[in-house]
Amino acid sequence: MSESRFIGRCIYCGRADVPLSREHIVPLGLNGDWILEKASCRDCARITGRTELDALRGTFSAPRAVFRMRTRRPAERASTLPLQVEKAGQRSTIDVPLEDYPAYVTLPRFIKPGYLTGVRQERGITFTVAPPVHIAGPTFPEVYKKYPFEYVGTRLVYQPNLFARMLAKIGYGMAVLALGLEGIAEPYVIPNILGKADDVGQWVGCDDGPPLNPTDGLHAVGVWFRNEEILVRIRLFAQFSILEYVVCVGKRTSP
Repeated sequence: MSESRFIGRCIYCGRADVPLSREHIVPLGLNGDWILEKASCRDCARITGRTELDALRGTFSAPRAVFRMRTRRPAERASTLPLQVEKAGQRSTIDVPLEDYPAYVTLPRFIKPGYLTGVRQERGITFTVAPPVHIAGPTFPEVYKKYPFEYVGTRLVYQPNLFARMLAKIGYGMAVLALGLEGIAEPYVIPNILGKADDVGQWVGCDDGPPLNPTDGLHAVGVWFRNEEILVRIRLFAQFSILEYVVCVGKRTSP
């Protein structure tokens, strides 16, 4: 469901005396429909855009192509995707049609945010790789039947720190949509969103408990409160029961 809010100044640096653009909370390239109008200056949009691009071209490149998600460059939309294959000990790459591509999502599983555990996360973020989730196209066993190779696989390249920064940006944007800028007294995550700090694991991670967001719809993002703290929980591709992340956005303005 599409939802928007007019802001009138940059939600990251606070400037209102420069041209401001629309801010998609979940990236446009992932069919994000939550929008902040007049909410990002050119400089800040350039920084957040580069962070999102890493995920769009890496982690989510296959789902975006297979589901034909939105793009600002429709002429460059992929019609094939690369498979890593091996035969007689020789590994190579072949391009296959989208309908033959096994689309899986493999995401980093982070530890709980340091802010919630009380154990300070000074640099970066600690992660393991979650099991892949099949979301579209044939499964790998089905691909083996059509393409008779000794090995068939896909290659995924992404940077967990950048992915966590994108989650911080989504969490902060959703908090602004729900509360307005005036509803956030102290935003913790802005330095990491803008690349001015390197303690993203202090604010972003996974939780130990069961997911709180529903598993219907493409993406599920909800705002919760723990005393005065604003916590945003994020499930991208929620309908496939993907991992849920938690972002400690900041401190809520007292009523």
